[in-house]
Amino acid sequence: MPMKKIAYVLFVCICLTGCTKCKEKNKEPITDYGVYTPPIVLGDYCCFKKNSYWVYQDSATGKIDCTYVTNAQVTTYTVNANSGKDYTGVFHYYNMYTKDGIGDERQYEVYDEDAAQSASCCGGRYYCAVHWNRPAGPIDSMGGSTPGIYFGAYTFMFNNFIDGTTGGGGISGGHGDECWSRGTVDNLNVQTTIYNDVKVFEFYKTAGLSYPYPTKIKNYIVKNIGVVKRIDLDSNRTWLLKRYNVIQ
Repeated sequence: MPMKKIAYVLFVCICLTGCTKCKEKNKEPITDYGVYTPPIVLGDYCCFKKNSYWVYQDSATGKIDCTYVTNAQVTTYTVNANSGKDYTGVFHYYNMYTKDGIGDERQYEVYDEDAAQSASCCGGRYYCAVHWNRPAGPIDSMGGSTPGIYFGAYTFMFNNFIDGTTGGGGISGGHGDECWSRGTVDNLNVQTTIYNDVKVFEFYKTAGLSYPYPTKIKNYIVKNIGVVKRIDLDSNRTWLLKRYNVIQ
């Protein structure tokens, strides 16, 4: 091979090697979160251990209702370098089931990994999702029962406490559902008890084929306690926390 051609081949090889090294050098490193804790831990607001309970009173009629935790778990799992994601770490999954006085069952779920996953594009947005179900009633003397109702999934709250912000998961918006942050109340008097730093979230769900009942609810939520006040906006019926026992 002529010397001129050999020199050209060597030049091309050097250039290609340089480009490869450049690409490897510019490749963004994988973020290692270690044991990850998001800046705002939503599990502190909406996930509690079994045997936790809240007793509420209707401010208009004096009627009492109770919500209690029937089951709950906090699971840790690892995302490693082979996951195909741009981060690694150990993350928490919160899962809680509750039941109230009329038998409604709710499942609350929080994935801390969602905050890490969206850290580079959405300010670490993540949310607490709820699945709401009313089981069928007991069988009566005629062999019939009240049919069950699946109210669907909705966003209970998300990690942005600025008034007017809307957000949550894919279940919000586009499906007749929406969740808004209504800001923070510094001091809230509920049944003569003063609660501080109360987060307010409003939830709307329109009626659909699988869900015949529209719902509009405003929740007042306190860290490490849960909901201290709830307003059913359609009827303006207000439930106030009377007493509680929470385990976290």
